Amino acid sequence: MPTNAVSTNSLTNQPSEGRRTLFGVLFGNHRWIPWLFVLGFLVLFAVTGNFVRLALGTFPGLVTTNAYERGLAYDDILAAERAQEERGWQLAVVMPAYAEPDAIAALTLTDKNGEALSGGTVILMAERMTRYAQQVRVTLADVGEGRYEAPITFPISGRWLVSVLAEVNGERHFETQEIYLRAPGVN
Repeated sequence: MPTNAVSTNSLTNQPSEGRRTLFGVLFGNHRWIPWLFVLGFLVLFAVTGNFVRLALGTFPGLVTTNAYERGLAYDDILAAERAQEERGWQLAVVMPAYAEPDAIAALTLTDKNGEALSGGTVILMAERMTRYAQQVRVTLADVGEGRYEAPITFPISGRWLVSVLAEVNGERHFETQEIYLRAPGVN
C-alpha cells in the first residue's frame, strides 16, 4: 500500500477512525440533511405566525362604520356627487407651508361663473395617516368676498390629507386635497 493513500473502511466508505475529518466528526453521516428542511419550515411557520399575530392585533378590520346603511344610500351619494359637479363650485385652498403654531388656513369659494360665495359654513379637516392617525379640525370664518380663514396648528410636518366641507344656502360642496407641510429648519 502506498504511503500517501488513506485507508477506508470498505463497508461505509468512510475514512478509518484514525483519519476522521472535522466535518465527519460534527455531522457523521448524511441523515441530518432532511432535518434542515424541517428546521427551515419551522422557521417559516414561526415568522408567518408572527405576521398573522401582528396583523390581527393592530388592525381591527373596520373601514366604514354603518357600511350596510351607507350601501343602501349609495344612489343618494351618487346623486349628490352629480349635483356637485353641475353646480361647478371652485375651491382654492391655501395652507401654510410650514407646520408652525397658529398659521392661517384660507380658502376661496366661487361658483361656476367665478362669483364669490359668501355667508356659508366651511369646515376643514386635515388628517395625517400614520400608525397613529393625527387629525386637525377647524371651522373657517367668512371674511367676505368668498374668502374663509381660521388659525390652524399642525402638530407635525409631513403629508396631510385636507378635506373641506362647504355649505352655502343649503347646498354642499366636498373636496379633498393633499398637502405637504415642512417643519421650520428642516429640508
